[in-house]
Amino acid sequence: MMIRTSRVVTPAVMFTLTMSSFAIPAFADTDYNGDGRADLALYRADGKWTSVPVLAASGDGGWTAFNATAPSWANEPGVIAVPGDYNRDGKTDLAFYRPDGRWSATPVLLSDGKGGWTAVEKATPSWANQAGVIAVAGDYNGDGATDLAFYRPDGSWRATPVLLSDGKGGWTAVSTETPSWASQAGVTAIAGDFNGDRRTDLVFIRPDGGWRSTPVLLATGAGGWTAVAAATPSWANQPGGKALAGDFNGDHRTDLAFYRPDGEWQVTPLLLATGTGGWAATTAATPSWANARGVVAVAGDFNLDGRTDLAFYNPGSTWATTPILTSNGDGGFKAYNTATPLWANQLGIIAVAGDYNHDGRSDLAFLRPGGGWTTTPSLLSDGKGGWISVSSATPSWAQLSDIQVAHDRSGLPVLAHRTTISDSGDPGYDQTQAQEDAWHHRFQSWANFFLLLLRIADYAQFVIESGLTGDYDGAIRNADSNTQASAYLSLSHKVNDNEVNGRLVILDASLRLDGGAVCSDVVVPVGVLPVHATSNSHFHATGTTTRDISILGLFSGTVDVSFSFTLETTHYNGLSGTIDIDAPWPCSNQHLAFDFVRRPL
Repeated sequence: MMIRTSRVVTPAVMFTLTMSSFAIPAFADTDYNGDGRADLALYRADGKWTSVPVLAASGDGGWTAFNATAPSWANEPGVIAVPGDYNRDGKTDLAFYRPDGRWSATPVLLSDGKGGWTAVEKATPSWANQAGVIAVAGDYNGDGATDLAFYRPDGSWRATPVLLSDGKGGWTAVSTETPSWASQAGVTAIAGDFNGDRRTDLVFIRPDGGWRSTPVLLATGAGGWTAVAAATPSWANQPGGKALAGDFNGDHRTDLAFYRPDGEWQVTPLLLATGTGGWAATTAATPSWANARGVVAVAGDFNLDGRTDLAFYNPGSTWATTPILTSNGDGGFKAYNTATPLWANQLGIIAVAGDYNHDGRSDLAFLRPGGGWTTTPSLLSDGKGGWISVSSATPSWAQLSDIQVAHDRSGLPVLAHRTTISDSGDPGYDQTQAQEDAWHHRFQSWANFFLLLLRIADYAQFVIESGLTGDYDGAIRNADSNTQASAYLSLSHKVNDNEVNGRLVILDASLRLDGGAVCSDVVVPVGVLPVHATSNSHFHATGTTTRDISILGLFSGTVDVSFSFTLETTHYNGLSGTIDIDAPWPCSNQHLAFDFVRRPL
């Protein structure tokens, strides 16, 4: 007997606002003990930790774990750690900022080379922690110490300020006027040496299709800039496109490689730096996996030829390989597609590039926050397009659901704690022009990281500008919370359409229903649920997911689950809500709840 359940679900979903950021080039290592091998430093931006632990690479794919205490600010909610060598001692340190306007300092943890830290906390101008600000690490004056440049992609700044490191954990602040494009809404900055003068510069892209150039701020050496805006092909700023920095032709200048993880491209284009702030564009055909839906590219020199290559993984896919594009030096690539263990493409994973065995080649280390791992596995490059896989045990703190790893964030969103959005009945509905203008004015008072013209037409545009989409780890549980299933949620927007798409994946084999003499013992095979949301106002959206299920022969049919999204922040970077299913007797009135935390970046 086929029975169709009715649609009686209106869960509230809470989103945390995000913005995009780029940091140090992807081929840079994080070596906290100065032994020439890349390591992993972890923190937890929720106020729960009193330490900043380190996994120091042993050289054979294994790890030595350190768990040294650190001040509370190193794990405060909303904090962001930026690795770099801030005192020129050859060991990686961590600088911290908190883009919510609450701090008046930019503190640093200087590595002691033994897994511990020396904390330094020096006052800095308010712009270093303003709401919506993004810090980008680099050596902007060429003195060998890492500095921090700041931009604020909301259109409100007319400068690109810099904190120049004094070599002791302190700073010299410089704020130089720059063109408006350096702070436009939706822009992202990428660090690199684009003119080969051994000082870090900043290049800017705006992946919304509105630009016809790829402008650069060339560092003058004293905290100032020379602005150059050279024309480039439209693909350099296309919606959905992602850029990675690296030296793809071996001329000691930083270039940009682009990919588009939505299946639309069949090429991997490059912008090769000319040395004057301009670009030479190349477009090389590459296999479909280089732009496959959901794919993530990681830059590094995987064959030790002095040119940057690209490795690819696809979390939650059916991939059994970790392919590589090695650069041939003229804008083209050679493709390798070598088999790797299944953990290299599991749901929820994060791959971090670095030279973990000190052989000069980039490798990949993998974390899966909250995913039940007891190891931190690695793929060590064999230099021929293949991998040597190693899986070494690490402490439980390396697998917590809300950890973050301090590493290059190029192409990844940066989490920012924001003030709560409350729709108060949603003024976007059926308002007069005057009322809508007044509402926009109120919204601008805290949403200053958006365009000054805040007439956001639909939900898709909202998520494009705020970066609400992304990957989340969490759990779905029944109403009494006695049983639950680990889950993964991925949300993405469809550009120029009024919709948001995604998938909800139950990592466990099944989910037990709630209550009743019969249904308390019923297990539902859930698997992957598609999620589709469409907009009906400025800050409210609805969606539906459909799933065919059969419960022990008691009934079978299609479960329709409707979602209602309201946008607000919480004390953590996450989503929560409820799902109610009016299923047929004897499993009627099922209640499920879900909690998700934004995947650490």
